[in-house]
Amino acid sequence: MEYFIYQRVSTEKQSLSRQEGQIADYCKENNIVVPPENIYSDIITGKTIQRTGYQAMKARLQKEDVLIILDLDRLGRNWDIIKDEWRELTDKGVYIIVVNVPLINVLPEKDKTVSLDKRLIQEMMFTLLCYISQKEVEKISQRTKEALEVRRQQGIQLGHPVKYTPEQDARALALVDEGYTYTQVAEITGINRNRVCKVVANRKKGVIGE
Repeated sequence: MEYFIYQRVSTEKQSLSRQEGQIADYCKENNIVVPPENIYSDIITGKTIQRTGYQAMKARLQKEDVLIILDLDRLGRNWDIIKDEWRELTDKGVYIIVVNVPLINVLPEKDKTVSLDKRLIQEMMFTLLCYISQKEVEKISQRTKEALEVRRQQGIQLGHPVKYTPEQDARALALVDEGYTYTQVAEITGINRNRVCKVVANRKKGVIGE
């Protein structure tokens, strides 16, 4: 049995530090040692499965190896990709630890098996989480389209509000920290993409409310 870690962000403007820190804390708390050569990462959207680091790691994963990820959506950004990758890995005999959702962790019992009852609960929770995630993406997309249409009908110039509120800036930063791209954050919040970039840059400089 070997331990592996996989981390992913969508763009070079995002940092892997949050994932690295939380996974490191988890490993330390559970006395897990992962050799550097077993740590893989990608800077690419989760909408594609053609990720260099991920594919290289998958080629090495063997039965009874353990894969550690921070969140379920590190495997992909939509239900089908997450479901397919999860199924392929677990069918191969790979155990999966999702640090932020321990209830769905696929780990062996002392006899190196996973009980039928436990597998059933995990499957149900996994499907539910995928469903909730996909519905949230669809809801956000629909609300964004509706909001944009209302603005168009009102003759409002899109993407360039006169002034942004602290709440909007905070929401944008939270989404960036969750791994969304600047473009996705702009679409979700209605904030101009340039403003998102500026808010992130200001945070790095310690400037608030500029």
